[in-house]
Amino acid sequence: MNFKKAIVTSMIVSGMLVTVAGPVPVGVAAAQEQKQSEKTVKVDKTVAAKLQQAVNEFAGKEIKLKDVFKLAMGDYQTVESVDGKYALEFSLKKGAVLSVRGPVPIDKISKEDQEKIVQYLIKQYPNKTYTFENEMEMFKELGGRGKISYTLKGKDFWIVLSNHKQLKDLLGSPELKPENYEIKTDAKKLDKKMLKTVSEAVKMVLNQNFNATEAILLSGHYQGDIISKWQLKGNGISVGMEGEPSRVSAVGYDSKRVEKEKVKTNKEIPEKEARKVIAAVAKKLYNIDVSGYKMGWDNNFKFYTLEKDIEDNQTTIIAAELDAKKNVMNIFSYERPRLFR
Repeated sequence: MNFKKAIVTSMIVSGMLVTVAGPVPVGVAAAQEQKQSEKTVKVDKTVAAKLQQAVNEFAGKEIKLKDVFKLAMGDYQTVESVDGKYALEFSLKKGAVLSVRGPVPIDKISKEDQEKIVQYLIKQYPNKTYTFENEMEMFKELGGRGKISYTLKGKDFWIVLSNHKQLKDLLGSPELKPENYEIKTDAKKLDKKMLKTVSEAVKMVLNQNFNATEAILLSGHYQGDIISKWQLKGNGISVGMEGEPSRVSAVGYDSKRVEKEKVKTNKEIPEKEARKVIAAVAKKLYNIDVSGYKMGWDNNFKFYTLEKDIEDNQTTIIAAELDAKKNVMNIFSYERPRLFR
């Protein structure tokens, strides 16, 4: 397996969000925030006035805001409009309005640029017709930070364009650049060779038959470039593919099943025993000999890790979740910049 080209920067597989900084189980993070968000707080009058002014200027008309918000973790909080179409973020400590988002007409982007966006999407996945809705969502940072983005949507796809300086200019426009996109399609439309590879990987790792019914092309970033990867879903299983040519990078059950059945501590299955299980699967799935990899346990998100530093200041990581019977429930690989200590 060529890890030099296979960089996972943003993949959702079996409830896991993988970034260059490492994996975060989406279900766990959501549960933590939901617990905190059960508390409803009334908006301070001074902050409410700032929020009202910001949303009215953004929309060009009077927008009625809610006078309460659900308390989220951290300093940044969000107040929504009564109709749910607008949202503003503010600092709980400073009371400053940080950003505003809401619907705007799509003709704020010229027809010429819209056609460039369509051609860009066709380049990512040609077997689809891309027609935009009449409205798009605009996001604007306030207070001099300057980021602006637009989310354009259509049937089973969306794309975010922004003026983010770190993104390469892929459209030939000095202002708007693709930041993220998602394209859904029927898995049966994918290459038969890819589907065969995916089915074999699921059989190899989970000993289950796999019938992919949904396929999602996701985007991520690495050093200013946008990279793409596929996520295939079916009968409670997710498979991630990335790179050129596409390779299987992740296999696992859906997040609810994993969270329910996986071991929650390395005392249930000691790392030495888990290593043998993961090593065997990694050899079959990735063709990797993990004898030089350092074994570890992520106590925050409850999974085992195997890490090895490679060239170009990158660390290769294989992560896995096991059930009490030492079966792999979820395994994925990625690279991240080496952490210097």
